[in-house]
Formats: sequence, C-alpha cells, structure tokens
Amino acid sequence: MELPKFKYHPDPIATGVFEKSDDICECCSKAKG
Repeated sequence: MELPKFKYHPDPIATGVFEKSDDICECCSKAKG
C-alpha cells in the first residue's frame, strides 16, 4: 500500500509518525500496511 503525499510531512514513516504493520484489519480482512 502506498501512502498519500503529505505536503508538510513528506516521510512520516522515517520520522516515526506512522509505523509499518503486518496486522490484518478485523473488519475487512485486508492488510493494514
């Protein structure tokens, strides 16, 4: 899954604001990312 482009925070994963996950959504059974 690709994240949207954030104008004021271009790389939220690298800075730790978001984190990658292998978890599965309980509602739709898709990967959370």
